[in-house]
Amino acid sequence: MKYVVAVDIGGTHATAGLVSEARSLRKTVNVGIERGSSKRAFLSAVMDSVRSLMSSSVSGIALSCPGPIDRKKGRILNTPNLPIRNTSIKERLEREFSVPVGVENDANCFVLGEALFGRARGYGVVAGLTLGSGVGGGLVVNGELFLGSGNAAEFGKITIDYQGPAERIVNKGGAEEFVSERGLMRIAGRHKAKNPKELYDYARKGDRKAIKAFTEYGRLLGVAVANVAYAADPEAFVLGGGIAKASRFFRKSMMEELRRRVARPPKMFFSTDSRKSALLGAAETMLPDRRVARSIKTVKKPWGSFTRYTLNRKITVKIIEVKRGGKLSLQSHRNRDELWVALDDGIYTEIEGRTRKLSRGERVFVPRNSLHRLWSSRNARVLEVSFGDFDERDIKRYEDIYGRAGRRKGE
Repeated sequence: MKYVVAVDIGGTHATAGLVSEARSLRKTVNVGIERGSSKRAFLSAVMDSVRSLMSSSVSGIALSCPGPIDRKKGRILNTPNLPIRNTSIKERLEREFSVPVGVENDANCFVLGEALFGRARGYGVVAGLTLGSGVGGGLVVNGELFLGSGNAAEFGKITIDYQGPAERIVNKGGAEEFVSERGLMRIAGRHKAKNPKELYDYARKGDRKAIKAFTEYGRLLGVAVANVAYAADPEAFVLGGGIAKASRFFRKSMMEELRRRVARPPKMFFSTDSRKSALLGAAETMLPDRRVARSIKTVKKPWGSFTRYTLNRKITVKIIEVKRGGKLSLQSHRNRDELWVALDDGIYTEIEGRTRKLSRGERVFVPRNSLHRLWSSRNARVLEVSFGDFDERDIKRYEDIYGRAGRRKGE
């Protein structure tokens, strides 16, 4: 089995993880980095974290880095909180370890990891923020990172107050100045806490000023989330990073502000392990057979059940298991076409009032806006592929998901 060494680079440490082709995090190593380190010392710590996990079974290295990046050159363009601005880290690592190296923004890695393996698993459109020394953002659409022309979804730069502070970011009054660590401490004012961790400890002890600071922080975070909700309309929104661990003190005010501003807010989640999600998300960009189907959700229904899978390029696939005599409700989909493939005999379809019996292996195209349903005279299975635009050339490739994900043992 091949592995990828994924590295999440932070301001005070680099965490490396060994991730298998099965998307399992097998081992992690933390290497400390002193604040104010030189570029040479910083890169040396990253190298050490990778070296500790390298072996002949490692086929690549995936880096999760803060700030905007040049993916093709593997260059970190601008990291105001780290001494590696405009650094071609890809070239250095490939020269040192002789394996391919990929570089991706850390917030993108985090949101991708949460969308595929974490709290937001099973949702089609997932947005997220990482709340720490800076504020990063990411957007995943049907299992794919949305990158725009290269560095989209920098939600930490969206404006909250156009006359607000601009300590470390170009966009004056951007969200990062309000909901990062320095933003939280600015809200806390003259509180005796020296950093967010101490402020959290005071809040746990019932300190009113600390609790009040987190409450105000939640309101500002609710404004930031509302802006993203209007721009991207995500089904799910996940928050991670160090500050997210204090969510018990700001979740309520955040949700109140979000509901005041957005009629139908996204489903909100707080990550249980931001670092693991970032490592898995980074590895996902480098592992071979990257878009092989995997189950993301199984749902039981009175007529049977279905298991939903993710496939390449915005394709949703279901293996539908219909009980004998089970009948799905009449329905219509406005925004997608469907392809049904009978995996067993005994399947009946109704499309716009026309009934048809399918034998195993037969398929039928279901156009958008059509009234349709299916039922079965025995326990049987149907492969359902949903997509935005029908392409006859791709049918065989979509059907092949049955061979990878839907085949029963012994078949």
